[in-house]
Amino acid sequence: MKHFFLIVFFIGIMNLSAQEWSEPVNISNMSGTMAWSDFCVDNNGYCHVVWSYKIEQNFQQIYYAKSEDGGETWSEPINISQNDEMWMDGPKIVVDSQGNIYVGYSYNCGNTSATRVYMAECRDDFWYQPYPICDAYGPHISAIAIDHNDRVYVFSMWNTYAKYCYLIGGVWPCTEWSEWICPYSENVELTLFKEVVVDSDNNLHCIIVYNTANYLPNASYAKYNYALDSWEPAVVIVAAGMYGADICLNNSDYPHLAWLAGDQDACAYSYFDGEAFTEPEIIIIDPLHQTIVIDANDTMHLIEVEKFDQAGSDESKLVYYTSDNAWEGTVIVENGRLATTPQLEIYDNQLYLVYFNVPDVTDCDMFFMKKDLPVEANNDNYIEALDFVQLSQNYPNPSSSQTSINFSLKKGGKTVLKILNIRGQTVKTLVDEQRAIGSYTALWDGTDNYGKPVASGVYFYRLMVENRVKTKKLTLVK
Repeated sequence: MKHFFLIVFFIGIMNLSAQEWSEPVNISNMSGTMAWSDFCVDNNGYCHVVWSYKIEQNFQQIYYAKSEDGGETWSEPINISQNDEMWMDGPKIVVDSQGNIYVGYSYNCGNTSATRVYMAECRDDFWYQPYPICDAYGPHISAIAIDHNDRVYVFSMWNTYAKYCYLIGGVWPCTEWSEWICPYSENVELTLFKEVVVDSDNNLHCIIVYNTANYLPNASYAKYNYALDSWEPAVVIVAAGMYGADICLNNSDYPHLAWLAGDQDACAYSYFDGEAFTEPEIIIIDPLHQTIVIDANDTMHLIEVEKFDQAGSDESKLVYYTSDNAWEGTVIVENGRLATTPQLEIYDNQLYLVYFNVPDVTDCDMFFMKKDLPVEANNDNYIEALDFVQLSQNYPNPSSSQTSINFSLKKGGKTVLKILNIRGQTVKTLVDEQRAIGSYTALWDGTDNYGKPVASGVYFYRLMVENRVKTKKLTLVK
């Protein structure tokens, strides 16, 4: 899985042209090895980014940068962990209504028995000396959130189970935190909070890793009721492995979840429809690093990392995806490099994207891009763009021998249609040539590029026309 990737992005109703993304701005300008970034936008529209930076083996620092002009320019990165040794990692950042910054991170990760959760605070542009939230050793930070009353929540993983604490009050060096709390009596089954968001009533909505009788890291949801000061029972969305994940809320405060479904090596998506969570939908195969937001029109935006197989080798592309019964994407960056760990935020009807660009394993920098969104979701120019490429469901499906795949183009160009397995590997290339405007049919007989029959199971077919991408799922039964 963790080889070369591309970032893919979809929006639920409309399509936006690639030219509307801004040119990438280098945030870090440091090179070297970086990892575990986090990103937020405060009430003034200021952008805040943190990441871990490797100095040498078992020696990493936490860095911070800020933009006050919508990402056009960035401050010089500074070391906020203020350490001269040891491994600091996993930074998480929030900003309160007064502009005070809180960055939680894992301290001394090189020694698992001595790891602690630390907090760095910034007030009036001054970073105070970081301090441990509690005296206990062993926990690693997993998530952070802040509600509308400026209560900061920190979530951590303690060996194989999860706890959280919250800010009671005070100003450094007299900041007071609660004790670490187990959210459920059967806490041993709740192993990790992946992401946490806050609704208009200060309730917490969480995508979590929840182990049940099958001992798999199930894709699950948890909610903290602020008024009752209690946790509702966890909901297992699907009893299958879950890894990368994110959560956001629509305008009705209903949660939408996206995660890496480990059993299918695919990005799965589900949302609460007012009564229950929908059946998980597979968006795309072989993904990593899901991040989602929903705008004022209740249009969802998701970015994830995925690889493309080009001429027998993996290439990295920055792509955004749209959904209109079929997932359609547009390549917005083609540099042959590794783009990874995207972080997506929305502010003032703009999408803000932060990601790492990794030319090789020893070199990395963090970049920022942004995109204006339409004021109204039914903008005709955006809806019309969805018709650029039409890809139909194969027929018959399931198929026992030969199946037909129909597609049509409103613009001609280089056209590639491939059958992929659930690992994102090319099984067979059906089309790889210039195609003019028109309608086409491709046939797949259940064999690979060498003419050998493939096994029964789930496959995907991906159509790429110039910089547009659509993907659908098919089933082969023999």
